[in-house]
Amino acid sequence: MTAHLGFLIVSAVFLWRAALPPAVLALSLLILAGVTGLQLRHSWPRPPGVRPAYAGWTLPLQLSLALAPLFFPERPYPQLIGFAAGSLLILWTRWAAFPAVGAVLAATAVAMALRGVAPPENLYWTFNALAIAVMFHGLALHTGMVAQVRQARLALAGIALERERRRIARDVHDLLGYSLSAIVVKGELAVRVPERSAEQLADITRIAERAIADVAAIPRDSGQTLSLATELASAREVLSTAGAGVHADPIVALPSDVDALLATVLREAVTNVLRHSRARLCRIELTSQDATARLRITNDGVAGTDAASPGQGLRNLTQRVSAHGGTLRASRVPGGYELLVLQPTGFGRDADGVETVART
Repeated sequence: MTAHLGFLIVSAVFLWRAALPPAVLALSLLILAGVTGLQLRHSWPRPPGVRPAYAGWTLPLQLSLALAPLFFPERPYPQLIGFAAGSLLILWTRWAAFPAVGAVLAATAVAMALRGVAPPENLYWTFNALAIAVMFHGLALHTGMVAQVRQARLALAGIALERERRRIARDVHDLLGYSLSAIVVKGELAVRVPERSAEQLADITRIAERAIADVAAIPRDSGQTLSLATELASAREVLSTAGAGVHADPIVALPSDVDALLATVLREAVTNVLRHSRARLCRIELTSQDATARLRITNDGVAGTDAASPGQGLRNLTQRVSAHGGTLRASRVPGGYELLVLQPTGFGRDADGVETVART
């Protein structure tokens, strides 16, 4: 808008200093205002591929107004040709606009030559029109790019918001599912065995306090990192309370992020055992070899035909493991149900042993 206003003022001052007859000056100022206004309309930022309304009328009108001063009685005035040529570059495709602009500039040069304009001056005004056209085309491209960047920012903000919502939903499911299942198991035991109710209620209070801390940390994504050793001890306690035996391998040393990831997997696996099975035995096998950690969790309590159908928890775990370059498989096996995770611990954290290409 500043550029358009500047050209409007400079052109108006030029016309005023030309000492034109009042009628010609008034007509020239009207033409100048119309051409500049239409140029601003054609240059206004729009979504890609969208033309201004009634461009089929406004563009020919601007071109006619810009060419009209070439035929003023006293002398030709070619200053407005650049505006119309700029609109052609803005509104038409380059393959149509370039020949059209060339034709307009050539016609302008011919008209000025026929009006007796000297060749040097003729050349000056022709290239002046070309420079103005290119400048306004560049301004339109620039403002259009700014508008697109603004839209891209809004889109990225929406994507970030959706990702944060999914992260919170995933964390709520993964963190609270286990705690609530453990509370249910211990509550049922307190009802069945009243003499142990005080012990179970104390455990319920401890689990609930931990769940409250997890919920408070979810919006900030700053919860305490899960520990595989801690989760294994908790799994032994909760599964034993539910009446299942637990056979587990000793914890092996793993990188902290891999340890936390497998701890999350173990927590969700125990939650599924508590919710969806009547397991009497649960095996937790953990090994680390050839820069790959292998976590295998099996139980013998599969019930029903849809036990292997993936739920939200397994989808969350698959996403977490895949994001770290690992693989997760959950399926029925003879005599039970198996959850198997292969998680790289080194060499680029690539499950197939091929180092990933760095992203830029």
